[in-house]
Amino acid sequence: MNPITNLAFRIAFALVVPLFWAKTSVAEIEIQVSGEPGTGLTTWTFSGSATIERLPVTVDNNDDQVGWGWHVGEVLFKGRDSNIDFIETTARLSDGVREYEIGGVGTAFARPDSVFGIALTTLMSTRSFAAGTTLEFSGSALAAIDIEMFKRGTTRALTWVGGDYDQGDLGIRFDVVFEGDVGAEAIAMQAGVKKPVTRALGRRSYLIE
Repeated sequence: MNPITNLAFRIAFALVVPLFWAKTSVAEIEIQVSGEPGTGLTTWTFSGSATIERLPVTVDNNDDQVGWGWHVGEVLFKGRDSNIDFIETTARLSDGVREYEIGGVGTAFARPDSVFGIALTTLMSTRSFAAGTTLEFSGSALAAIDIEMFKRGTTRALTWVGGDYDQGDLGIRFDVVFEGDVGAEAIAMQAGVKKPVTRALGRRSYLIE
């Protein structure tokens, strides 16, 4: 290979490889759940964005049990099927056209170890988001459930499911942080999420923005 051809090959390689990695990397939504064991409270911090791939995804409202969610494939929540309603929330989901309030999360079907979803308070019923839609998450919330109900560490998921069938792909990363654990701050820093501060007032705690 002569020098000119070799140089052209190197330039082409340098241009194509970054594009390949950008195309194949998976963007993730991040949900950090943190709390001190025994307090009965957890702080939920939402961030990041991801684009729905393949098929539409359906998101539930907060009126009943969550019926759609991520197939996480392992024990994430130790409880039974239930909604976890936020007692305070500034958490939001945006599709670039409209912003929705996230009023809670939940487990669905008879598989609380493998399906985990969110619930939107601003819906009269369910909401379907088309493939190709970029969903952006932001804000924080407080839930009256102890951190010990969750598996500590990082869990990732991709496929969104409803009933017994798969819907689209939407990358998600759950970081469950037990406050006081060695390495908890490292997990938070790696996730790139700043945990909000909570202040107890009487029998309840409120988010301080």
